[in-house]
Amino acid sequence: MECFDKLFTAFSVTVVVILFLVATVSAAITIIDKGNSNIYSAEKTEKQYFSNNFFVTEL
Repeated sequence: MECFDKLFTAFSVTVVVILFLVATVSAAITIIDKGNSNIYSAEKTEKQYFSNNFFVTEL
């Protein structure tokens, strides 16, 4: 059971770190990309990035 607790803790920490990195990158895109609206630009960039990756994955 102790092993499971350690695994669960490691998993939780990993998830938190990933979420933090995603938030940081989104914030960086928002700050760097000075479009009509910073938030809109960041969302657009994110959607474009994911659709490009999806397209590549499909091929």
